[in-house]
Amino acid sequence: MRLPDFLQSAELNGLRNRMGAVRLGDLTLKSGSTRLTLAELESLVTGGIDVASLDEVRVLSDGSLAYKDRRVLLYIRDVSVFGGRQTRQDRNPRYHVSNCSTLQEMRASNRIERYVVAARDDGQFQVNFIRERSSVESSIIALRICQNCLSALNWQGFGYHLPRPSRETIVGAFTPRQFFDAYPRDLIYDADLDDEGTAPLNGYTDDFPEIASSIKRSLGHRCEQCSLELSSYGLRRYLHVHHKNGQKYNNARSNLIALCLRCHAGQAGHAHMRNTDEYRHFLAAIGASKI
Repeated sequence: MRLPDFLQSAELNGLRNRMGAVRLGDLTLKSGSTRLTLAELESLVTGGIDVASLDEVRVLSDGSLAYKDRRVLLYIRDVSVFGGRQTRQDRNPRYHVSNCSTLQEMRASNRIERYVVAARDDGQFQVNFIRERSSVESSIIALRICQNCLSALNWQGFGYHLPRPSRETIVGAFTPRQFFDAYPRDLIYDADLDDEGTAPLNGYTDDFPEIASSIKRSLGHRCEQCSLELSSYGLRRYLHVHHKNGQKYNNARSNLIALCLRCHAGQAGHAHMRNTDEYRHFLAAIGASKI
């Protein structure tokens, strides 16, 4: 079956003209080593892809990890087991979601391991337990998140300053699905995948103030992370709208979150906010109003 030439359709051309789409757009197909193939995409969400070294894994501007054009999880698949059957979860490898101190040490020492990148969101990972005489038992098991990763991302305020029970609560509740909700797998807006001529500037768009104001109004001027209400006229300036993936030109609602100044300062790369006069005035203001 051969499709008709739709440009010859008077009805469709009339509709296009009424829409103001007089000029036809240009279509540019991108491909190459920075793009995942369909087979690789399938492997990422069902199991994982072996990478020869950590050099194949990019660190994004928000500290998370990417393989080609997808944000990923990273873990070590092969685990040497000595003695009896390994069942205790705390002996299993941890998976990583950010360029934490552990991965930085691995990169610095050029540690050779069988690294695997994955985008599966159910918390299940394939692990190869290598036992005596090189026998291998492959299992799909649940792994725990690396605490250094949570600290690097300041996930829900996680830090080693917290009491151990509080840290354990955050670690136990963490899931890859939650992570990918906050840090989407699809990096369609990632400027690193564009060349110097096509990459958009990482700056706020002209309509961002209007978009931010609309979001804050729709939420009743309430922080989406800690639920602090800042609806009083004198407090509204302490409610910010943050770009989750660090790309300021991506104003998709899924990439935006309204945060009070305290929660905003807790985001990766925003700790400097705590040293500003605005932050100190904010703390004094919410203390005085007993919010």
